[in-house]
Amino acid sequence: MAKRMFLNQLNTGDPGACVEFYKKLGFVEDPGFKQRAGAPVNPVSDFAAKMGADPLGDADEFVMLRLPDDDYHLEVGVWKPGKLAAPASPPKFNQAGVVRISFLVDDLDQELADVRAKGIAVTYGPETLHLSWGTTRFAFIKDPDGTFVEFLEIKRA
Repeated sequence: MAKRMFLNQLNTGDPGACVEFYKKLGFVEDPGFKQRAGAPVNPVSDFAAKMGADPLGDADEFVMLRLPDDDYHLEVGVWKPGKLAAPASPPKFNQAGVVRISFLVDDLDQELADVRAKGIAVTYGPETLHLSWGTTRFAFIKDPDGTFVEFLEIKRA
């Protein structure tokens, strides 16, 4: 049985903008993701064929980001021009696949003030729901590729 979330993969054609955006949200690069010296160069050579993807040689790199006090990661896939499949644009909240990444925050108003100060626009919210698990406030921003990023504050009763 699953124990907790470890990562989500985000593929992007603009790695600088994507990595910088998530660093503004507090992510740092995880040096543990780098290949060890002397390790096999391509230990998953049949990955592309089995997963229905273009060969991994078409990916320039993967940047592993994580939250400093958490094991949750975002793996940013950086693809060569013309090799990244185009998503529906603009993304729709009800499209198939990953459309939202949600982060718990202690103080939604402070989080929104922080992202605005970094030049990131708030797409929606804040809104308040009175749910059984507690008063829940949320707001959305979008990353450079249009993925919805939600901040969620829950005040348990």
